Amino acid sequence: MKKLGLVLLSILLIILFWQFDFSGFIASISQVPPFAFIALLMIQVVSQLLVNYQWCRIGKIMGGEHNFFKMLYVNARGAIIESVTPGVKVGGEVTRALLLKNELKYSAQEAATLVTIQKIVSFFSFFVINLFAFAHLSNKIELFQSSFIKFVVFFFILAIICALIVLFTCTSYIDNKIKSATVKHKWTDVLKRYMITVLSNIKILKNAKGEIYKQLLLALSIWILFPIKMILLVRLFTTNYDWVLLTETTFISYMVGMIPLLPGGLGSFEATMTSLLIVMQINSSDALAITLLFRFITFWFVILISLLYVGIWKVRGGGKMITTRFKHLPNTLTFCNMAIGILVFCLMIYNSSLSSIRLACYLIYISVILDTLDGNLARHFNLCSEMGKQLDSFADFVSFGIAPIAIFVSGIDYIPWYMLIAVLLYPLAGGFRLARHNLQKDYEYFAGLPITAAGSIKATALLINSYLNKKFTPGFTIFYLLLTVALSIMMVSRFRINRILKDKELNNRKGNIKDRMHRSQILHPTR
Repeated sequence: MKKLGLVLLSILLIILFWQFDFSGFIASISQVPPFAFIALLMIQVVSQLLVNYQWCRIGKIMGGEHNFFKMLYVNARGAIIESVTPGVKVGGEVTRALLLKNELKYSAQEAATLVTIQKIVSFFSFFVINLFAFAHLSNKIELFQSSFIKFVVFFFILAIICALIVLFTCTSYIDNKIKSATVKHKWTDVLKRYMITVLSNIKILKNAKGEIYKQLLLALSIWILFPIKMILLVRLFTTNYDWVLLTETTFISYMVGMIPLLPGGLGSFEATMTSLLIVMQINSSDALAITLLFRFITFWFVILISLLYVGIWKVRGGGKMITTRFKHLPNTLTFCNMAIGILVFCLMIYNSSLSSIRLACYLIYISVILDTLDGNLARHFNLCSEMGKQLDSFADFVSFGIAPIAIFVSGIDYIPWYMLIAVLLYPLAGGFRLARHNLQKDYEYFAGLPITAAGSIKATALLINSYLNKKFTPGFTIFYLLLTVALSIMMVSRFRINRILKDKELNNRKGNIKDRMHRSQILHPTR
């Protein structure tokens, strides 16, 4: 039976790849610089790692197995299956649930619960973004201005959002109603036990201080990476674009792609995105090329790396050597963070145009994600070291201490002495802040504003100004200098800031035993 399943999957994958427009892809990729395309692929890898981290984090809260590389294997297998099944990735989620049970030893109810909670968090962020995207886009594009289309789309999005809000805000009420319900059929009994398990774990998630907000922030960060890739890709073809409309086009295309017509939303996604890009006055040939490349990055490339990872997992005997092979992953991400900071500096020396400033700001955002990932992965796998800590600080100094200043200085024709003092004050304060942090023994909080936050604030100010003004106005220059001084003072101050993504034990061993006993009593009350 297992061999038959592999044969069927192989046939489906061959059919899927047969549908791929290789000639169109080759023609499209020839228009893109190799380095830029590789950078976009790396952003997609970061997206996949963030999704996997989210699964591990939810699994940890539930008290189950949450090994990062085992979970990555589960998600890789799921990505392969969902690529050959139509609609909202149902086939992939069923596969993940089965693998959670077989590989990570979850019960059937716990596996289904983990899949459900992850989808709830991800879908909530996705549909909230789509609500605002469609509200704005429907007033810009004639196709969406029909009252009927507006009603159907808004009703669909709002219904899902409201249902998810009710599920999280009225958990206890729904739980009591389900427990008191009379079961008449076997399948309703299975559904009842499943819902009770889901609700009990949602309660655990809600009781973990701030965890709901952290999960939503993580889901939002994952989704935001998609329009960032789109904007960077479009910029390689034209500088005449509206980044807001591009962001909305990306999310609307994904929402249409969820309609269960073809495997992976093929066809419907491409048609929607290409049409919307043409409506945005992008040349039709460029629009098609952008769509093909974006689809390759976010769909076909994911299938390829998933097949590669699953193959490595099988060759290595169920992943026994995966953890040791990837023990340098946190430091690799740190070096990538550092490389981006150096790249921003070189980019500003080579070209300080408006589009280059925007690209540099987006690169700093990617550095923020890498900086978040490397530390959390190091603590998650117990790979923390003095070398890693020093490398991380140096990377942060380059990407968030030097890079934002380089962007600002590149847009200034003349730097008077008082401006030079303010400009130098920021990296000096950042260096002091990092040195003090390395000597800090309690990592439950930050003493002073982290340099990562300061750098992202400065990048945001530069990015917003690039869309409002074609150059640095005197008013913006004064504002930016005052912001620089304020951030410098905040970095060297001693006020405490709690970590957003703490890597502490949300469930210690005793707590896990209690949680499992509680779930066991819910699922098997006669024991």
